[in-house]
Amino acid sequence: MKNKVIIVTVLLVIFILALGITFWTFKGNEPEKISWDGNLQTARFRPQQIAGEERGSSSFIRLTWQKPETIYNHFLITVANPETGWTRKESGEHERFSLDISDLEPDTLYTFVVQACGNPNCDAWITSKEVSDRTEKMFWKFTDEKISDDLPKKDEWEEVINFESSIFLTVDDKPWTENKNDWQIENVFVQSKPYKIILKLAKVVENGSGETLFAELLNP
Repeated sequence: MKNKVIIVTVLLVIFILALGITFWTFKGNEPEKISWDGNLQTARFRPQQIAGEERGSSSFIRLTWQKPETIYNHFLITVANPETGWTRKESGEHERFSLDISDLEPDTLYTFVVQACGNPNCDAWITSKEVSDRTEKMFWKFTDEKISDDLPKKDEWEEVINFESSIFLTVDDKPWTENKNDWQIENVFVQSKPYKIILKLAKVVENGSGETLFAELLNP
């Protein structure tokens, strides 16, 4: 009985030692992360005056930061949507101190973190503080210009363009006061020269005749 107790004790000690070695080996393989006050900031992309207020892009946000004083390699930028859990990573070269993040959804909150690779093997990362910002709503302005239905259609526009993330202005820059529920988005076109994104709205009235409106996106 005594021998069995000794054997069990020895096996338990060996197990604990093996577990500790595995833990420290795994921990040693993890990239070291060092906090870095990179003065990470967001800014409007291509700001402009729309209806008397400065507005930025509905799909871009500009990031700026200060480069580390220590030796480092390239940058890695992480973009995340905290509401959905979606993330995306983008890399930047050594000399970069800003990046325009594109292909974002309108009127959506995003968080941003910048990391700098601390050595050629990226065994250590210098990590900035997290910042957050929200993209602008889409601002559309109605046009009296005749728009051809032969223009190329924008790919996958249904996933991004909707009334909830849109504000409409009349041809004289006044807020559009019609009931949005009486209208539906029929198509979205892309004009190449000059570049424009054009929305086609359709309305069906009681007598069955249709009415259409065209609007240009002011802040792509």
